[in-house]
Amino acid sequence: MVNAVSETAELETRYEGQLWRQTFAKGMPTSELEPCGDVSDSGLRLRFRLDDELLPGVHIDVDALADWCAAKTEALPCVVRLIHT
Repeated sequence: MVNAVSETAELETRYEGQLWRQTFAKGMPTSELEPCGDVSDSGLRLRFRLDDELLPGVHIDVDALADWCAAKTEALPCVVRLIHT
C-alpha cells in the first residue's frame, strides 16, 4: 500500500540467507525482485518518500509513528528503526 502513494519506495527483505531488493516509483515497480547477496540474518526494510502530488499537505508525525512502532515491537520479535530525512 505504501508504494502506491509514494514518489519512490525501496523494499529489502532478508530471507533464507539471501538479501532481496525491489524498487518502485509512483506505485509501479521500477525493478524486478532481485537477489543482492548473502546474509546471515532475517528482516524487512521499507524506505519511501510520500508523493506530494497525490497527498498534498499530508504530514506524518514521525514521533507518534516511532512511538507506535516501539509499542508494537514489544509484542513482536523484531526491531523497528524509524529514520526521518
